[in-house]
Amino acid sequence: MPGRNKITTAILTGTGIAGVITGTATVHNTHETNKSNERMHKETIESNERIEMAKIESAERIEMEKLEVEKYKANLPSKHDQWAPTNSNENIGTENDNNPSASKDSTVFKSSELEIVSQNDKVNSESNNVSQHKEGDTLMKTIDTSFEENNVSVDPNSNSSEDWVINSMLETDFLNTNFDNILQSAGFSFACFAFIGLFVGISLGFNLIIQNFGEKKINNMPKWGSVSYLTMVMPGLIGGFEGDGSIWIPKTTYAPSGKLYTPHFYITFHDKDYPLVLALQKLIGGTIRNKSENHAYVLTISSINGLQNVIYLMNGYLRTPKVHQFNKLIQWINTTPGFARGCTEPIVCNDVDTSPIISNAWLSGFIDADGSFDVKVREKSFDGKGKNRVEARLRIEQQIIDPSTKLSYYSVMKSIASSLNVELNISLHNEDIEYYIISVTSPAKLKTLIYYLDTNSLFSSKLLNYLDFKYCVNLMLSRKHLTEQGRENIKIIKAGMNRKRTYYTWDHLEKLSKY
Repeated sequence: MPGRNKITTAILTGTGIAGVITGTATVHNTHETNKSNERMHKETIESNERIEMAKIESAERIEMEKLEVEKYKANLPSKHDQWAPTNSNENIGTENDNNPSASKDSTVFKSSELEIVSQNDKVNSESNNVSQHKEGDTLMKTIDTSFEENNVSVDPNSNSSEDWVINSMLETDFLNTNFDNILQSAGFSFACFAFIGLFVGISLGFNLIIQNFGEKKINNMPKWGSVSYLTMVMPGLIGGFEGDGSIWIPKTTYAPSGKLYTPHFYITFHDKDYPLVLALQKLIGGTIRNKSENHAYVLTISSINGLQNVIYLMNGYLRTPKVHQFNKLIQWINTTPGFARGCTEPIVCNDVDTSPIISNAWLSGFIDADGSFDVKVREKSFDGKGKNRVEARLRIEQQIIDPSTKLSYYSVMKSIASSLNVELNISLHNEDIEYYIISVTSPAKLKTLIYYLDTNSLFSSKLLNYLDFKYCVNLMLSRKHLTEQGRENIKIIKAGMNRKRTYYTWDHLEKLSKY
């Protein structure tokens, strides 16, 4: 149900934000479209008025010209008096030598023809020029005005098909359905819906990542808290803590002297693993204390920032009863004034991780703390009894009852045994303390274990023992351990394992330095 709630929240959040943006874009688009339509409508009306004025002026000039011609024919003063025959060309004079009156009339007629044709050409030119003018997408119609000789008639108030026509009632709708506006609106809509899909997809993906990590609280995670970092550090930190770690919670916040008490997070390592302790200190902080009497080093984290980092790194991945100590640490951080700094809300306390043991690197970390690898080579006795035999074994050992919580390790140890397809056994040692024992010796079952550990690397010095152990198992799987040379090679390997090891290499820790 938490996963579903997160997905629902992501969908609603993404849809809401995208809806606001879509609405804003739609309002903006509508506003800009209306402004464009108003501007185009205004320009269309102004263009129509200019065309009508040009038609009226042309008609008035033609009427005035007709009046001047009539005056001239009636021998009344007019502007055509300038066409006197004194400057006539030779052809006109020759043709009308015997008829002066005809010469004048002819000259006047010719001149009036020229003037009318000139005026007609001018009007036609103006009309044709105007007809070529279009504003926006407004449809215009024009006519080719023709004038008959001495019979020119233009009615500026005419509504005939030759006039310019603009259907102003349809103009607004016509402009609103302009292809550019439609394309612009479609583009805005497509972009908005695409944004909705992208945002919801990202939100769902982020929530799936959260669920993949077991519904863990990852808000305010440190900058190094990446998936790769978790995968690499969990074996050394979580497994080490579950095997050899503890948490101390103060009963009071301040000592009588006024000193501030804070919880302490401890992980104990064998002294041969000191390079690993330094690598972990570099990653998560803390101080290192040498317990020489126990041949051990203890990594201690007590600062608030360090404790918060540990919580965010480990929360939800613990499988043993120590999860209860861990949750007490979380509760202390949540409830102590001034210590939950940087947290937008209380840190969630998770129960034990019940996912399959071999689904992540937890088991390799647990083996780093409480596992061991050994090889046995048995020989026939001098009297011929027994037989030559090679045995490779993984052994995991843990107390039945956790000393701090008084809770049993049965659940997690049984899960490990089932994952490796072996039985869970009990033994008594160390002053008759009961321990759970897991042993894997079958070459076929060891093959599965090798595949897991090759995928989820060990980080302590036990990695070197594992590599020797793996070499011997491969000889056994290939049946080469039955040969004299194979047995001798296994003996040499066995002589340098575990407490007999004198050579160490820590090149594998370079993987941690990258994070």
